[in-house]
Amino acid sequence: MKKAILFFVAIIGLQTYAQSLSEGVYNTNFGTINLTFEVGFDYPNGGMVYGDYKDNGTITGSTLNNGKEIAGSFHNGAAEGKFIFFSPSGKQHFFDSGISTFNGNWGYGSDNKFSTNPDHIWNSTGKKAGKEAIKNVTNVWSGKWNTTDGNIILQQVGKKVTGTYKGIGTVDATYNPQTKKLVGTFYNNNTKKAGHFEFNFEGNSFKGKWGWTAAMTSGAWNGDKHVKNNKELPKATTQTTSTNANSGTTKYLVSAVSINASEDKIYGFFGCKLFKVTASGREQVQNFGNKSSDFYNTTENNENKLLSKRQTFANSPEFFREFILNYADVNNSNVKYELEIYSHMKAKRTGASNLNFGFKKEIFRLDQIKLNELINISSNVSGATIFGTGNCSLFFKVTKS
Repeated sequence: MKKAILFFVAIIGLQTYAQSLSEGVYNTNFGTINLTFEVGFDYPNGGMVYGDYKDNGTITGSTLNNGKEIAGSFHNGAAEGKFIFFSPSGKQHFFDSGISTFNGNWGYGSDNKFSTNPDHIWNSTGKKAGKEAIKNVTNVWSGKWNTTDGNIILQQVGKKVTGTYKGIGTVDATYNPQTKKLVGTFYNNNTKKAGHFEFNFEGNSFKGKWGWTAAMTSGAWNGDKHVKNNKELPKATTQTTSTNANSGTTKYLVSAVSINASEDKIYGFFGCKLFKVTASGREQVQNFGNKSSDFYNTTENNENKLLSKRQTFANSPEFFREFILNYADVNNSNVKYELEIYSHMKAKRTGASNLNFGFKKEIFRLDQIKLNELINISSNVSGATIFGTGNCSLFFKVTKS
């Protein structure tokens, strides 16, 4: 157990160094390169290094030998090759402060790691600037992206982009820098199904679509870059052609904020649904991205997914749902929107019966909710000795943009 804790601390420390010390812009005997480090448990091999190579290529790799080496692939705009960089002393880590030079080798068939041929040497001649100067324009897809369907981690070599999808699948795509589109396929190892996607690059974000067929009609797939080190694209200017208050759309964001329970090891499910109510009836409004209405849904047997009795939820797509509504409907007195928040939570107990807090559902008029204030859904068990007593409170918040 001590070893596991020490390993965890070491990785966290490594991540802190990697994101703050050796990142930057380096002069080399083959032109300028940018280096960004991203590390963590969810990255392949624990981390990656990437950046622009001169002004028309990419460089992508990972650290080796306890951080004393960087190895990977480069693309000079015309061809792909291999490289390996060594820390200055051979003992110093690339995560250490003060690194401004390093030595290395390169080649097209291999990285020529042990070659002394001057044609195979790739050295840095000094650090030009820190990480604040990094504005990638060619290696724009490498790194982690937080998306409306979980995290994806991508590696770009030239126009070829590969990576992992939510930790359960793979991504294989090609980027067209002229159209700013990334087009490819993903594969889900759990469902054994392949799908298609198209992402429109917007600098440090993208908007896209996906589907199980090439038509890509299953929904939207949008994302933001975890480390925002790409050069932002010029913002498109639009001219307002109408002052009609009923034109356009507005977005409501429903977020799960936290849980407060009398027990530990909480399981069950909770989530939200939105309904449009008119004289014709009550119709459910699909959330943006067509995600499940459940924020959380697990059984007592899934130890990795059990909640603690006091927990704040991450500000990630897993714990929020977006609803895009037309102003024409929002401003129509004959149209009402009802937000339904529900939960059925239980507590896993050792040596006693599990505690069932019961199913709870509450409905709120969207136009009467106080935005940015907490909404509390509480469930209580009392007076039954076979089950015991206890309570479970879930907190939600609604914002508008």
